[in-house]
Amino acid sequence: MTDEPEMTDEELREKAKRELAAAAIVEFRKHGRPPKAEKEPEPEIESDEFYGITPRECCAKCRPNQCVITGVGICAHPYKNGLQGALTAKPDVVDRFMNAKKYLSHQKVDQR
Repeated sequence: MTDEPEMTDEELREKAKRELAAAAIVEFRKHGRPPKAEKEPEPEIESDEFYGITPRECCAKCRPNQCVITGVGICAHPYKNGLQGALTAKPDVVDRFMNAKKYLSHQKVDQR
């Protein structure tokens, strides 16, 4: 028998945490930073250009820095922002805007 007092569960957990932390520091000093975990690929989105668009939400493919309709960081959702004057000079943007508007109107008809 040893003369050491018995350790409580909490003290054992703390000791184990300290030992793991010490081992991690030694590993870091030997090998440097561990490699970053690979990012999960984004889920596949249907090929439909305006998939996910609703009267209140943008398309699933829209991002804060790129709108599906304009191709730039300016949102042109037909029911939220509309098409800004500078973008009306671009025929492809106007076509996508009209197609999105038509897509939303078809959604309304389908809901009835």
